[in-house]
Amino acid sequence: MRIFYIFISFLIQIKEIKLEENDIIIINKCKEYCSIEGGNCDKFGICKCKNEYDTLITDKNIIFCNYKKFNKTISASLELMLGNGFGHFYCQRYINGFLLITCNIIIFYLCTSIIISAINFDRSIGDNILSFTKTGITISSFLILFTFFWRIRDAIYFMTNRYKDGNGIDLY
Repeated sequence: MRIFYIFISFLIQIKEIKLEENDIIIINKCKEYCSIEGGNCDKFGICKCKNEYDTLITDKNIIFCNYKKFNKTISASLELMLGNGFGHFYCQRYINGFLLITCNIIIFYLCTSIIISAINFDRSIGDNILSFTKTGITISSFLILFTFFWRIRDAIYFMTNRYKDGNGIDLY
């Protein structure tokens, strides 16, 4: 019985040696398709991406872990602190960034024109202008609050990965 046990353990060691040699071949094959800075090959020859990298498939070459993801904390901070779509520009979401800038410019123009008309209000014109000015100030206050909450919503969306970058890849 003891001889049988020694023979089985010998076979297991030979199989492990063969697997180790085969692993070297698999890992070398994996290194052809796995980015050096973005991923590591495991013992089964599978390219595992680091946390801040992902695979972006291009037309000709498929190299895994070749794309550095954008940081969601930076994009949320840019959106909160600077607003106007800077977080979207950082993540290469250019259409959203231009829409936000355009909306903010229009809202700024409306608010300043309404406030300037309220400051230059002439009481001799009548009560119709007074009600228009109050309505305008109310609308401009609503628009300012709207843009403020829009910034907060965008920052939350960046932090919870509801927004992807311009290439459709999650933020890290």
